Parts: sequence; structure tokens; C-alpha cells
Amino acid sequence: MLDENELVRRISDSDHEAFKELFLRYYRPLALYARKFVLPESAGDLVQECFFQFWLNRKSFIVHTSLKAYLFAMLRHRCYHELKKKAALQHYENDTLQRLRYEEWRYFETEESIFYFDLIEKTKKSFDKLPPKCREVFDLSRQRGLSNKDIAENLQISQKMVEKQITKALKIFRNELSDFLPLLIFCVSQLLLVVIRKVFF
Repeated sequence: MLDENELVRRISDSDHEAFKELFLRYYRPLALYARKFVLPESAGDLVQECFFQFWLNRKSFIVHTSLKAYLFAMLRHRCYHELKKKAALQHYENDTLQRLRYEEWRYFETEESIFYFDLIEKTKKSFDKLPPKCREVFDLSRQRGLSNKDIAENLQISQKMVEKQITKALKIFRNELSDFLPLLIFCVSQLLLVVIRKVFF
């Protein structure tokens, strides 16, 4: 069995056997994922569309995560748009997207999930949005593990100010990551520690 890097390289060179291996390796898990949201016949069609699109773009596609995560992301978007076409989702679009992400996450090891990468990216952007002093305090608290007293002494500010800045940072994170909170209720114990270590350590 070829590893993912070699598989990608051969497919980009129009190797039909490599593409066949890709199809056989991932068709079933992708179809099972899609069948959670659409009829079996529609699920098969959506998966085949993903592989067809993948082959058409084989010379130019870029995989930032893993090949498996890339394919699931393609299918997630197709399932979502299929549901939007066939169901009245005016008030349920966010819930549907969260369920799609959760079901996808279940198929992966935590660090391979496209949801994981989405959350990492959003967390980094949220951290960058913190005001300078707030970011400095939060960094000392969460990354270096300093106590509020130590932070106050290092920065020559009061402990009350340290607490205020940490509270402010957490509020910003809560607002920025609000779209992810419903899903995190399901997987916070397995995922959140990994995310925090990845971003702040």
C-alpha cells in the first residue's frame, strides 16, 4: 500500500492505478459518512463526484492536512449543499454543519480531523485579535504556566489587573469560537487539550 505522499505524487502524474488505490481505500468510509445525511444512492453519487473532481484537479490540488481529511472536507461541503437544496434549512444550517463536522471528526484520529485544523486556525486568529497587554498576560498564564502573582510581579501590574486581562481574553475566545462550541460539547475532553498544546506550546 502506497503512503499518502507517494499516492498524491503518482495521481498528479496521471497514474490510473494510484487513483484506483485511492478510490478503493476511501470510497467505503466516505460513503458511510455521506449516508448519515443523504439517501444511499445520493451518497454514492456525491462520493463519486468528489473523486471525479479530485481527478480533474490532480495537477493543481494542494493538500494542507492529510489526503483523507481533504477528501472528507470535499464531501462535507457537497453533503451540506445537497441538504440545502433538498430541505428547508433556514433555521437549521448551523446545526447541520456542526453535525457534519462531528460525524467527520469521528472517522479520524484527533489531529487529522479537518475540524481540528479549522479550530486550530480559528484559535490562532482569535489569539492574534487580543489587545497587546491582554495577549501578553494570557501568554504568560497559559503558555508558561505562571501564577497570577508571578505575572503581576513580572509585568509590574496588580493581580486584579492580571485577572481582568485573563477574563477579557477568555471572553474574546468564547465569542470568536462560538460556532465550534456545540461540537466541543461532544469532544472537548479528547480534543481541547490537544488544541491548547498545539497552539500555546
